[in-house]
Amino acid sequence: MKPGAKSAKKKQQASAPTRQTILDLLKRRGEQSASALGKALGVTPMAA
Repeated sequence: MKPGAKSAKKKQQASAPTRQTILDLLKRRGEQSASALGKALGVTPMAA
């Protein structure tokens, strides 16, 4: 296994729930701006 592969996999697993939450919000509420998604998730627009 490559040295950075383990940390990359861990990072990907950590972001999966956020991805699922974003997709869920978009499916339920329709199109939204990054600002609206950020507010709904309690993160900055760049993180959303």
